[in-house]
Amino acid sequence: MRSIVLAAVLFLPVFLRAESPAPYLVNKKAVATTGAKDQATLHEGTSAIVVTAQAPVPAEITDKSLAQSVAKEAAIGIGRTHLMRYVLKKKTHTKKTLADAMIPSVDLQKSVKDLVDGAEVKNVEWKTDQCVVTLSLSKDKLAKILRGA
Repeated sequence: MRSIVLAAVLFLPVFLRAESPAPYLVNKKAVATTGAKDQATLHEGTSAIVVTAQAPVPAEITDKSLAQSVAKEAAIGIGRTHLMRYVLKKKTHTKKTLADAMIPSVDLQKSVKDLVDGAEVKNVEWKTDQCVVTLSLSKDKLAKILRGA
């Protein structure tokens, strides 16, 4: 049990520092999936937390559908990263942030990761050389986690 907690303490800061998704490998070459400025906006409504994230279509990939797929996954990754940062700042019923409450609890870490990974893709929009993705996260599900932490 100690080794699990130690692993969580060692790797959680690495996960939290993740600025953007890792580069994709296309034809054994790393393709950058983020531009100079990753943009995402977050809005907390009455029943959901909504993030709109965008990522550029990589110019290195000549196949248009593959390039769009990479851009879409990058935008989803950026949106999930912003959601995770936002969710980890929320306070639990014990007045600790979720990030602090997660450190000793592997089950809580899994629940939070599953919550953010389960954010629903509401809309995918293609602009000239950008993919704009809208993600939605249920506040009810977040509230259950916060109450249980």
